[in-house]
Amino acid sequence: MIFFKNFFISLIFFFSSNQALAESFTVVGHTQYLMLDSKKYNSFIKAFNKNDSDYIFFLGDSGLGELSVFNGLDDKIIQKIYSVPGNGEYRSGIKSYKNRVGYLNKDIETEDFIFLLLDSSQPLVDIQSLLIKWREKHLIKNKSVILLTHHRIWDDSIISARPYQHDKVFYFRDIFPLISGFVDFMIAGNSKRQYFQDLPASLKNNQPPNYTLTYWEEDFQGIKAYNIGMGNGLPYSSFVSFKLENKLLFPYSTTIKLSNDGLDKMGLVDMNYYSATVRDKVEDKLTILNRIIIYFKMYQNLIFGFIVGIIFVYLTTFLKLKYFYK
Repeated sequence: MIFFKNFFISLIFFFSSNQALAESFTVVGHTQYLMLDSKKYNSFIKAFNKNDSDYIFFLGDSGLGELSVFNGLDDKIIQKIYSVPGNGEYRSGIKSYKNRVGYLNKDIETEDFIFLLLDSSQPLVDIQSLLIKWREKHLIKNKSVILLTHHRIWDDSIISARPYQHDKVFYFRDIFPLISGFVDFMIAGNSKRQYFQDLPASLKNNQPPNYTLTYWEEDFQGIKAYNIGMGNGLPYSSFVSFKLENKLLFPYSTTIKLSNDGLDKMGLVDMNYYSATVRDKVEDKLTILNRIIIYFKMYQNLIFGFIVGIIFVYLTTFLKLKYFYK
């Protein structure tokens, strides 16, 4: 009896130990505007020093070509950092990025993962060649394959006319056959800025911004896609960490409040400044009359044509009957 008891305790210890040893990684995106405020950026860096992930990925638009980008970060954190360039790195000078980082694309194999760091600004033919190469190299390995990019490569709503501009230059269908059955997860670092804008010029009709969004998930025929990135980084900055359990990737975000910009006394979006879109209002008679006038102006040619047609049919019918009874 004692033997079996010790055996089961050993099994529990074994599996719990393996669970504890499971690798984790953290993803950061779009810190370039936060860097403009050194005090707030230092607060972000101070909080980021507490990160205990095994690997850290900066996915573009984070001033990665500047020498000061990691000032204040713990040396142990810096040694874990890998990156891909974004359009911000190309705009500020990709040469300085390459000199500091040493690569634009990179594949990294760890105990649990295969990380594919893809420069999504480059031409389609180069991306296809890389994916073919990586697929041949890693396809048969029993590890989770993570494709990390700056752009939301699965979003075809906006593309650039030429490579190395603001957006990608290809449709998702152009690369999907190369990642289908190979890549398990995709992660993009420009997502909030691209999809949930927080620039004042982008908030039409003073629409309230989504300050608190940290990530969202999509699915493409079994390939999970994660959208991360922090927009302006104010009033909240954030990063997202991932842990692998039974081939499933679990994200959890860390939010750091850096200011009260755009917030009310309760820490919520200040609706004394922003305006909500009010729907389902009861229309008064004047509003209904204005709507009738607007529709009349929109379709006046059609309305006049319809009236003229009725008059024409009436007159021709009347004249025929008058001639018939004469």
